[in-house]
Amino acid sequence: MDNSTITVFGICGYSIFMEVENFHKKEETLISNTIHEEIGSKGFNQALTISKQGLNVNFISSVGDDVFSKIVKDEFKKYKINYYIKEKPGKTAFACILTNSKGDNQVTVYPGVKLELLDLDFKEIEDLVKKSSLVLLQLEIPNEINFRIIEIAKKYKVKVILNPAPSKNFSEEYFRYELLMTPNECEVKEIFKIDDLNDYEILKKKFKTKGVQEIVITLGSKGVLVYDGDFKKIKTDKVKAIDTTGAGDVFNGMLAYMLVKEESLYNAALMASKAATTSVLKKYVLEAIPSLEDIKNK
Repeated sequence: MDNSTITVFGICGYSIFMEVENFHKKEETLISNTIHEEIGSKGFNQALTISKQGLNVNFISSVGDDVFSKIVKDEFKKYKINYYIKEKPGKTAFACILTNSKGDNQVTVYPGVKLELLDLDFKEIEDLVKKSSLVLLQLEIPNEINFRIIEIAKKYKVKVILNPAPSKNFSEEYFRYELLMTPNECEVKEIFKIDDLNDYEILKKKFKTKGVQEIVITLGSKGVLVYDGDFKKIKTDKVKAIDTTGAGDVFNGMLAYMLVKEESLYNAALMASKAATTSVLKKYVLEAIPSLEDIKNK
């Protein structure tokens, strides 16, 4: 039996999905004939992806003290995830997702209460992290919390993946640590101040200057670019996307899972790409998250 554990940190809230033919023009009102509700967030989607592969996963998050807090906590009971949820005065995170007929999406997120942890909390978190095989972070929680978690992981030699989204919250301080970062195309351009991702020589210089030893860049339908001293391109299977919401989260969750299974970075990214591609064939997020069996049967 595999006793490996991945610990994921992030916000969690409530999401409403609506579908439209095309996205809004300026001052345009559109009518959607569908509406769907579910809990979620980057961190939660990543944690559920890992759990669906049968691996033990911890999820540390926070909710407010409003009506959505109760809904979120009630929904947690459905999933095989170890939850550590702090309830705080304020509003729970909330997201509105609009999907067009091409499967593209526009997402607006109200982040709600921040994941603020006290020294007492960190004593429990240190115990969780030191027993983990890997820690998965993103930028929906405050950088000061992330840095403290990274220091704990470093103390116990636990690998850390940072999904640097939203990239506007990125700090140069992250380059002090040996992290595996997983930006998408827009995020890597913003973080490294570069326009052309096809110029591998310039990219390599940028990475070396910042001390980046390995990085995985997701390029949507154009594939994945893996760097571990050399560049390797992974082509994405051509599919007709129904809904791309959460595909990046599925990618990160599956990447973390495969790395814990001791796959190479390239092979882990390859399977993560297949998982993300499989997820866009269904509507919404939670039910679209695939297992390894789903990917094989696609």
